[in-house]
Amino acid sequence: MRPPRPTLNDPAVCAAAAAILMQRIAACDGYDLNVESDLVDLANALADGENAFGVARELDDAGWSISDDVMEILLDHDVALFDALPVAVKAWVAEHGVACRFAVGASVRGKVQGTEYVGEVTQVDAEEGPLRGARPGARARAQGQWLARRLPQ
Repeated sequence: MRPPRPTLNDPAVCAAAAAILMQRIAACDGYDLNVESDLVDLANALADGENAFGVARELDDAGWSISDDVMEILLDHDVALFDALPVAVKAWVAEHGVACRFAVGASVRGKVQGTEYVGEVTQVDAEEGPLRGARPGARARAQGQWLARRLPQ
């Protein structure tokens, strides 16, 4: 059984996002870095903090001095996480041989917010695994809705 698909709070995603943010923090004038331990602190703070202020609180608890410049960088923590996530997903797909079990053109069915839809697979992204877009069936077209959902693995 393979491990679950990476999420924003996975340690590998947080570590990659921390590396992205650390480059910007290192460029701050007068910021004294201990790169290895600070990188671990930042990755842990990204995993635990709910927002930029939570991340800053976690770093403050770890002994960081949070300047205005560092806080401004931390406000972009979610961007760094979202930039790191696709890289982790692609690595997970390659490492575990995840493949879509449906071919383009296959008819699929799924529920979105409790309503069942039938559609057709229009594209398979082999690098990102089982996330698929589907063209809606007649019922969904009549309601003006499109089906784009993660189907069971």
